[in-house]
Amino acid sequence: MRCDGRFLQSSALPVMLLSAIACGAGSGGARDMMLMDTPAREDREVALVTDLGLNAVRFEGKFASDHLMDALDDAGVLVIPGWCCCDQWERSWMWLDEHWVVAEGSMLDQSRALRNHPSVLAFWYGSDSPPVPEAEALYLRVLEETRWPNPRQSSASEQPTEAGGPTGLKMNGPYEWVPPNYWALDTRAGGAWGFSTEISPGPAVPEIESLARMLGPENVAWPRSADQEKAWDFHCGGEPFNDTHVFDEALVAIAEVPTTALAADSTYLLRLDLEAPDASTPGGSRHDSNLYWLSMKDDASDWGRTDWYATPSSEFAALQGLQQVIAPEVAVLGPDAAPPLISRRLAPPPCQRA
Repeated sequence: MRCDGRFLQSSALPVMLLSAIACGAGSGGARDMMLMDTPAREDREVALVTDLGLNAVRFEGKFASDHLMDALDDAGVLVIPGWCCCDQWERSWMWLDEHWVVAEGSMLDQSRALRNHPSVLAFWYGSDSPPVPEAEALYLRVLEETRWPNPRQSSASEQPTEAGGPTGLKMNGPYEWVPPNYWALDTRAGGAWGFSTEISPGPAVPEIESLARMLGPENVAWPRSADQEKAWDFHCGGEPFNDTHVFDEALVAIAEVPTTALAADSTYLLRLDLEAPDASTPGGSRHDSNLYWLSMKDDASDWGRTDWYATPSSEFAALQGLQQVIAPEVAVLGPDAAPPLISRRLAPPPCQRA
């Protein structure tokens, strides 16, 4: 497998990644919060990945079980594992002696466990940010000693390192709702170009039945009282993703969600269903490669395309519809190039056939 930034090739054939973060393990959701993952649940999550038309998943520090890795192998879904962000793994400048021992042993174990799986695409050993040079040297030494056969990149961001070189990736979000024209107009940040390693419209509100189980039926309301807002915020992320106000304001302005108490509880969810295609899909068809959040393993209302109960959301359906529209051909926009056609089939697209 060759991996040099915006170009992936396997067995002399080009590869476009349409991928998700999580699925049993990953960012935005870890293992089941009660540690009750089962083979049946993991099989369900692999089916959701393939139903969505995706061909890759990212595990950010919460590595998959042997069963899940085997299932991804069998399904032909590529895996990008790596260390976790936003904790001691990423803060290598703060490591004490024991952290260095754990880091070396962990890299050794994960390399041996993952290297023979045909689904493994690359290892991102710095998570969201590159490690300090000494930690990077340790990781690269262990990967070489264990004969790691695949690409490895210092982080999921575009920041290069002296030892690892350029990553060919970008991690500029967005992590909140943006208007649909953002994807085509932006050429510097998270717009629809390059390999975006994390992307989401922010709140990914589950279906009303899941909301009632998560929040209690009394808190599934619109508009929401102060106490109801607290119930919703509890299921959001940390700062600055600790509420749904950005998405709510867009929903009110664009989808004409009523702001009076006359609105039924279901109005918010109905308008969200209508807005989901614009919120979720415009960038998906134009990135060279793309990573969405997929599976939430706790009761959350941020970022996931499925909830803790493995129930697809309206955004899941919107993305699924997009894959049907763009397959088998998809236009991919680059910041400095005319849009080429990329086929998801091995045969040339119709416009290139004699």
